[in-house]
Amino acid sequence: MLISALDIQGLKAAGDWSGTGLGASVELPAPPVGMAISDALAMIEAILNPDQFVALSHRLGILSPEHEVFHDDAGFVEQAVELDVAAVDAILSADGSRRVTLTATLELDPPLFGRLREESMRDPRVMTALGQNPALTLKVGWLFSMSRQAVSVGVLDFQVGNTPFALNKSDRPSWMNGMLRAIGARLGRADWSEEISAVTRRLQQASLSADVHQRRGFRRVAEALSAKPFQLGHLELIGMGDDVVAAFGPELTRARLLGPRASRALRLTEAALVRSPDVLVVEEATVDEVAWLVSCIEGEDATLEQVWVVAAK
Repeated sequence: MLISALDIQGLKAAGDWSGTGLGASVELPAPPVGMAISDALAMIEAILNPDQFVALSHRLGILSPEHEVFHDDAGFVEQAVELDVAAVDAILSADGSRRVTLTATLELDPPLFGRLREESMRDPRVMTALGQNPALTLKVGWLFSMSRQAVSVGVLDFQVGNTPFALNKSDRPSWMNGMLRAIGARLGRADWSEEISAVTRRLQQASLSADVHQRRGFRRVAEALSAKPFQLGHLELIGMGDDVVAAFGPELTRARLLGPRASRALRLTEAALVRSPDVLVVEEATVDEVAWLVSCIEGEDATLEQVWVVAAK
């Protein structure tokens, strides 16, 4: 799956940005515009993947310490309250609008296309729609209250091909919630602020996993970190009580001793090769990192379908 078009309305720094004909590698404008587009992708993911709503909203800076989040019967977030008003004002358009709408067109990969085609057995409209146009379009919205202390979020439009499907609870197709979650799970980002211990624990889990793809992902991380552009040495994981520490090379040089570049490389390679979402967002990427990410979307061994990059200044 990849995002072939994105339209943003209501984010101040994005300036109502719109992109069409997007390919596997999307180089975004320099900050602040590029960072605002990255925010837009985070706002889409937060709605489709409710498990990430709080983390992604914290990334946007809009949650106060007293925040509360409310879910609907299907587990999707429908409202958040006790927001940081100043942070909300900082991202909203200066024209006084309190609504952010984000419309994405998705090109379906074979697994998602096959999943939708299977749904046609219960809903023949799906097969008809896919025959007309094998793409999926969804619009999500964030509507902030007059006080900007609360926000209502949700999916505003869902189309298969050119056919819209109902979103209200009584008429929503039974397959739609699962499809929305599947799309949300295919979106991800390299988080430079995440505690490195969380990254190394995921790497350890991958190295011990019964899932052959996860184990292979760990091996690929170890290989990548020893090669260009990282050249840190072969990755080794050391158990330290309840913690897992990354070390490199035959001398087991701890990542901490190699400075910030080691932690950065661990975060990036784990995101691209172990978590490997279809669509990966990377902010402040260096020239070498961009070139390496492009290699992750090419060839039979590709781990990503699409990379969105905000280049470092």
